[in-house]
Amino acid sequence: QAAIDGGADVILAGEFGCPSSGDAAENNSFMDEIRDVIRNVDRPLFLVAGSRHTPSAPKRPSPYNANVAMLFGGDPDHPDFEESLADQPIKHFKRSPSISLMERIFSPESEVLPVYMTPFCNFGLLICSDAFDTQILFSFLRQNSIRHHRTQVILIPSFNKSDLFYDACRYLSYLANATVIVLNSYSKPRFPEPALRVFTAG
Repeated sequence: QAAIDGGADVILAGEFGCPSSGDAAENNSFMDEIRDVIRNVDRPLFLVAGSRHTPSAPKRPSPYNANVAMLFGGDPDHPDFEESLADQPIKHFKRSPSISLMERIFSPESEVLPVYMTPFCNFGLLICSDAFDTQILFSFLRQNSIRHHRTQVILIPSFNKSDLFYDACRYLSYLANATVIVLNSYSKPRFPEPALRVFTAG
């Protein structure tokens, strides 16, 4: 709420920043609270409400799960604003598991990376170790070279203590010719607080 009051139009929370509970009613209540916050803003707003682990898909046995970022947003002046908000969050799946976290994740198959078009610019989204995946990096290069609605800004919520991670984000900025914004939730012992870094190429 402080970010909104300060005039922010785009808000990014870190990896694992979205609370997760085994109680479905509690999770739904949290989502309702976010919808109410967005509903009460009189300007377009785009919010990545962090990511969280979710249980295995019905046909995929444990320990497989998903690391999913929750996206909310819209323009209150748009006629379909309320209908769109009711269908949110938009779920964005992490594609590349973290070896250090021993993730065994699944994500829906897709030949293209999602591009989220907003009044501010077109956003791409990766979750932490996705930035290490060379296939994803070159997918942004390919998509931005042939698609009209190119990705201008790539948001990356993360929980990562490797300096190589920031190198990967810098390379991504060069390859995609896009601004890459990283919010690293890993705060101890190397960082006193969540670190925000921006890489701009072109």
